[in-house]
Amino acid sequence: MIYYLKPESQNLGQERVKHMLVRHLVGLLVLLSLSACSTTRMLPAIDSYTISVRQGAVERAASDMQKQTIIKVMDINAEQAFKSTQMIYREQGQQFNAYINSRWNDAPNVLMGRYIQQFLQQSDYFRAVIDERSQSQSDWLIESELIDFSHHIGDKGRSYVLIIMQVYLIDNKSKNMLATHYIESKNVVAEQNAAAAAVAFNSAANAVSQQLLNWLKQQPVS
Repeated sequence: MIYYLKPESQNLGQERVKHMLVRHLVGLLVLLSLSACSTTRMLPAIDSYTISVRQGAVERAASDMQKQTIIKVMDINAEQAFKSTQMIYREQGQQFNAYINSRWNDAPNVLMGRYIQQFLQQSDYFRAVIDERSQSQSDWLIESELIDFSHHIGDKGRSYVLIIMQVYLIDNKSKNMLATHYIESKNVVAEQNAAAAAVAFNSAANAVSQQLLNWLKQQPVS
């Protein structure tokens, strides 16, 4: 025996199927939304740090001590580890590691170049201090290499940050190298974390810049 559905029965069945599909789809969307929210809550925030010249940190030169020299600070060369925004640390002098949830707001070689330019400019010892992208003429070029910019963690919870740079002073007219200088600054880190390391890096950057300024003061003006 064969039964035939009336048209209205067929329509009712189709409506039920549609209703079930809609309910399943809504339930799936709710689950995906809850899963996304849960994943977002589980991801830790990324802390960003920088180094900057503190107000009043630079001793300004007296007017009779100022040179008419214009200095151009070239982009600092560095190995790849210091050309990224990763905050690098070393445990007992071993290979580079990076803090997972902490970053610099720019690469260390860029941060140091900007810091040095601002520090020298604020010293009022020179007529002007410009960066590599400036079209202005300069008397001296400062080329440099960032050798180390990392947090060194030793045993017994003791650690320090270390900044090492090799600096080259070049006569921009003759392109002759006038002098070279090795600069190193080590600063103790109060606590074993990225935030404390950032504070120590700021102090170390200040010391490096002060050493550079003292050295430049000793250079004769051609």
